[in-house]
Amino acid sequence: MKFESVTGKASIYVEQDFWAQVLVFNVVQDLLSGAEEKLKRKGYR
Repeated sequence: MKFESVTGKASIYVEQDFWAQVLVFNVVQDLLSGAEEKLKRKGYR
């Protein structure tokens, strides 16, 4: 995650950026987990 880059200085913008980055991280992890599961089922891992 890249929390150093926030879009605003007000605390609401920092909090919004934080939760948006958490959401993106979770979506990426979910996609990776799904892809790894498909590879396991096909015998690649």
